[in-house]
Amino acid sequence: RIATLLGVSVATDDENQEAAIDAALARRDPDGAPFSYRMDRLRSARSPHDLISAAQDLRALERTLST
Repeated sequence: RIATLLGVSVATDDENQEAAIDAALARRDPDGAPFSYRMDRLRSARSPHDLISAAQDLRALERTLST
């Protein structure tokens, strides 16, 4: 969904997709956290609190992009 909101075409592999989203986000908000950093937080979450926090961060990004 975030890729669609940024107008990034869907890549066949996650690494290229994240790089494309990072580039689009950097053009839109150079000081913002990269998408790949946010996804790393989600993938490395070990506790329910960490998982929810990372997911909320991604959801907030999605809401920001959709407004």
